[in-house]
Amino acid sequence: MKNCKNCNTPIKEDSNTCPNCGANVSDTFEPLEEKTELQKLLAEANLARMRGDLNGAIDLCTEALEIEPQNADVHSLLGDIYKAMDNPAEAARWYQMALDINPDSKPDQAKLQEALALASKKKMGEPVTSKGNWMQPIDKIDRAIRYFVLFCAAAVMVLLIIGLTIWVVHSQKEDKTMINNQPAKTGETITKHPQSTQNTSSSPAPPIESPVIGEPEGGTLIRPLVEQTLLSRLATNPNIQQERLVIEDVKFDPRTDKIEVTMRFSDRPTVLTRIVVRKAEAVAATAAYEASSEAKMVTIRTLVSMPGKYASGEPKLVHICDVPRSITSVDISKADDAVLSRIFLNEWWDTEIGL
Repeated sequence: MKNCKNCNTPIKEDSNTCPNCGANVSDTFEPLEEKTELQKLLAEANLARMRGDLNGAIDLCTEALEIEPQNADVHSLLGDIYKAMDNPAEAARWYQMALDINPDSKPDQAKLQEALALASKKKMGEPVTSKGNWMQPIDKIDRAIRYFVLFCAAAVMVLLIIGLTIWVVHSQKEDKTMINNQPAKTGETITKHPQSTQNTSSSPAPPIESPVIGEPEGGTLIRPLVEQTLLSRLATNPNIQQERLVIEDVKFDPRTDKIEVTMRFSDRPTVLTRIVVRKAEAVAATAAYEASSEAKMVTIRTLVSMPGKYASGEPKLVHICDVPRSITSVDISKADDAVLSRIFLNEWWDTEIGL
């Protein structure tokens, strides 16, 4: 180990520059064992300053001044101590005294200028920024306070990160729940009506049946409000219930004010004839006109279960017809097949059933 000749700061053997004053000490150092009493006091004072014991450093410098009052190094070290105590005005006074003793000391000249600038800012109320390390404590209490502040800041950052992570995970779960609970959009099924004529003797090609009757598998058929209302009114109509009819579907076309009703017998009639089918359709058409005052035409599609003839037992479309509003003035219970056949329009029968 060696000491700086200017400020007596301990320096490593392989270093040529003083870490405190910046002097070149390659040729100007003295072994520790050859220190004088003054040099020992300076070294101890500087070490106390570096450790944060500023008051102890001042006491050691005071002892050094008693030995050699005109030592520039002691005055410069006192300037460093008062600067560390955030007293730039007092530090400038000691730097000036050091320059009075050693006017050629460039380190003291630079320190004096810096201290004067800091003192001027402090006097004007401006914030004073020190070039020293913020983590370099002044004393043990200051060190503890600074470490506590750092710990609190780190804890707050950790809590913020944890909170942000929880919020992101919770938001992702909510998004997945909303997606899973969102109902699938179901398009309305378009049913093509058969082209038929009033001439029942001809047998046009059978119509294409709608693949969806009532509610589709795996979900509920989405209907407009007017169709839901019509379906509810028809299903609760006492005449339809008396005839043991089941309303499978109702559609309303606002372009033509036309209602299309798909129905079936809840139980297959003992005797299934055309008059039985027509009377049931007349009851359904009358109920449809009662449910909607705007309807100008009602189309009836009649399904009949044929378990004996078809192995699947699925309802079979047997008849389609248009029923005008004039049906409401007919006594259906007394009407015969001839009367109803004259009222019904655009009839189509499934010839395979043999009605």
